[in-house]
Amino acid sequence: MERIKLLYVTSLLVCCMITNACSQTTVSETDESSVVGIFVASTPCGEIARPLHQIPAEADCERIQWKLILYQDPNTLAPTTYQLNSTYGLTEQGAPGFMRGGTQVEIQGKWILVKGTNTNPEAVVYQLDPDDPQISLSFLKVDDNLLHLLYRDERLMIGNAAWSYTLSRTDH
Repeated sequence: MERIKLLYVTSLLVCCMITNACSQTTVSETDESSVVGIFVASTPCGEIARPLHQIPAEADCERIQWKLILYQDPNTLAPTTYQLNSTYGLTEQGAPGFMRGGTQVEIQGKWILVKGTNTNPEAVVYQLDPDDPQISLSFLKVDDNLLHLLYRDERLMIGNAAWSYTLSRTDH
């Protein structure tokens, strides 16, 4: 009887340990330490941004709603990947949304840090998809909270009265 109790208690303890181990994530470091930043914006739907967002040339698109998450290696702090969640389409008149809800896209890729632009050799530039010139986009790091989209010739993109090309950090 003592052996059965000991076996029962041991089995129960092992089950508890396994359950506890399974409920804990093994990527605890990747949550906070690997996120460089989460940046959001509402920008015009221009020719430069369309390829990255996979927006067809013939699609009716007035604006793009961005949510860009940049990741880094938690040990070396080197850039690794990004995730871009966006919605594009025509703006709903008199409301902040899109007509018919817009079209949602989720894209993932690699990003790198580049030092300097044509006009500022000290500038820090975040470049998405550097290996694919058809969709690659670059952002000037204005400060830790702002990124500004660049034309292919590294000039700042100019928005319109309703939207700019500046992405603002949302994670603090």
